[in-house]
Amino acid sequence: MSRVIQEHVKKPLAEMILFGELEGGGHAEIDLVDDKVVIRAKPLDPKLRKQIEEVDA
Repeated sequence: MSRVIQEHVKKPLAEMILFGELEGGGHAEIDLVDDKVVIRAKPLDPKLRKQIEEVDA
């Protein structure tokens, strides 16, 4: 089970983070479609990003 999670969830998710699909925040939705793991990047809402930046400033 650990190997399956590593191969089909952790590695693709790490690539999404490293190569910019989740740059600056956002979240990922992970689904099982036709017995395959599907990961979709959802960018951070611009209004929420602005609020976060204001708090960090």
